[in-house]
Amino acid sequence: MRIIRFIFSSLVFIVFLLLVGIFLGRELLMLLATNDLQRAANLLMNNQNHLSNCYDGFSRSPSAWGQLRFINEREYQLETVCSDFAKRPILIETKTLPIFVKKVDGGSGFVFDLQNKRASQIVLNALGKETTVFKEINELTVGKAPTMIDYTSGPASECAGFNYQCCQNDTEQGIGKKQDSATDCPKTCYQGCQPRPIVLAFNAMPSNANDKRMVSIASGQTVAFAYVVGDGKQQLFSNQTVLDEQDNSFLHWKSHLQVFVDLLSNIEKKSAETVQLPISSTIFFGDGQSFSTQDLQGVVDHVYTCGEGVCYFEAWIEAKDARLTPSVDYELSRLKIIVSN
Repeated sequence: MRIIRFIFSSLVFIVFLLLVGIFLGRELLMLLATNDLQRAANLLMNNQNHLSNCYDGFSRSPSAWGQLRFINEREYQLETVCSDFAKRPILIETKTLPIFVKKVDGGSGFVFDLQNKRASQIVLNALGKETTVFKEINELTVGKAPTMIDYTSGPASECAGFNYQCCQNDTEQGIGKKQDSATDCPKTCYQGCQPRPIVLAFNAMPSNANDKRMVSIASGQTVAFAYVVGDGKQQLFSNQTVLDEQDNSFLHWKSHLQVFVDLLSNIEKKSAETVQLPISSTIFFGDGQSFSTQDLQGVVDHVYTCGEGVCYFEAWIEAKDARLTPSVDYELSRLKIIVSN
């Protein structure tokens, strides 16, 4: 009985020490991260240095300023922006947040321009603890940001700098907020990308010899529509980091821990990264009739009639998953039907 009591007490003590260690560790990591950001801000507030950087880069800009710009959830760059070449900032230094600390969705950083003061904010996360870092004039402050101020999203950056994703229009649908300030994909930068069903093939017989997307038939004749729909699934761990097995350094150990944390985050997002089955496909024949099915491929017959000399119809197919995410409407998902009487 004493042994069981000792083991139980030891386990409770170990769990207590572990919880205390996590709590103190995340506080320390957050303090290191915010202190690094504030030191970087102090460096960037010297406009005279930025003018010198512009002159060294053969720019005679009348004004220059600094900016702290995130390029992904953990890396950020200290840059000089010359007014004549605002879209091509000069890199001063690249920094990385401490391990287990990352920036969450939203702002991309801060602009330190005395002539055009813009308030902005970011949110950092360390093992579940979130802290806001905001700028009203030029100094960075850690704590709860005033709610009456209109905050901007920060300097223009890549989509990943906002913790958003560039979605592929043909295979993905953007979900959440859209970020128009993304420099690499302003039209498709969203908080997340949700795979959509894909129409792989949509054809008909008899087809036109000169145009495979056109069918010419007589009134009362049957057209056979053949279709193939894909579910657009993605690999859960497609973006994980592959590390050199021969590297036994401390950095290697840190990288493995960070990858583990990232994988846990990916597991939470798995439901949004896969098409929700079943997939329902609907063929619209263009004459007011349609056919729906949950088969991913098949052949459907339809009879067209025309009460005039010539009738023109357009048939198309649309696939939706269980979340009603539609497939893309593009040229290969439509067919022209010409019916002669």
